[in-house]
Amino acid sequence: AVNELYAVVTCQCERERDGDGLERIDPAEPTRDSSDPRAVSLDRLRARAPDFSTELLAETGGASVRRSLERWIRRTDLKGRIAREETWVDAREQYEGVRRVLEIADFVEETDLVGPDWQGLRRMLRRTIQYDAPYVHAVETRPPTGGVTVCAVDDLKYDSREAVFLLDLIDETYPGEQFLTQLFPTAWLRQMPAYPAVTNPTLESIADTFATVDVRKTTASSSAAQQNAKRSADAADVGDPFETYHAQRSRRRLALGARA
Repeated sequence: AVNELYAVVTCQCERERDGDGLERIDPAEPTRDSSDPRAVSLDRLRARAPDFSTELLAETGGASVRRSLERWIRRTDLKGRIAREETWVDAREQYEGVRRVLEIADFVEETDLVGPDWQGLRRMLRRTIQYDAPYVHAVETRPPTGGVTVCAVDDLKYDSREAVFLLDLIDETYPGEQFLTQLFPTAWLRQMPAYPAVTNPTLESIADTFATVDVRKTTASSSAAQQNAKRSADAADVGDPFETYHAQRSRRRLALGARA
């Protein structure tokens, strides 16, 4: 689904640059460049979208990249195709991918970092897919031809194996270096007025979220006031909220591997 929407964005970029450029690309032409991003995108859309045509791109395109993508999703029944063709786990991942692409389109229209147009959206999506792919795409954990599966720990969330080898169990990996996003330098983010926004959890929320932070136990008969006081005391032991949250999340990733 993400690749399909990226192909739509690529084709809309070409339409924005050259209104008739797509019509001049003949899929039956034997001498055409098969590595041309425009040709690759057209082939992908012809394979995935029913009744695809360049006219459909023109009908769904518009001044707003977000609304244009929404029109494509509705006109081609993208969500319905996902539901019919994918297993529930893969469908959920693909729905998440669609949601993220639309969020990026929203961001492109609001930020001053890139132009609020198809070129700006294509640039952002390309960087997102490059740097954030493990969180956007589901990874096949059952190779159809046999062999050994090699994947990120997160991909074992819904799977189990007779043997699982967890590699690089060192401080440089778990918890490793905490980062907010690889799309923008952290120095830029720290200068933004809304920073840290959702990346600044309260001490109490960390103690509530991760049981491993809670070092003292209370009885079930403890009053609400006692429990709140204990929670605040536990939170005081957290230290830096963002670093603690990152470290605890790394512990949970290790737990996924151990469970598998």
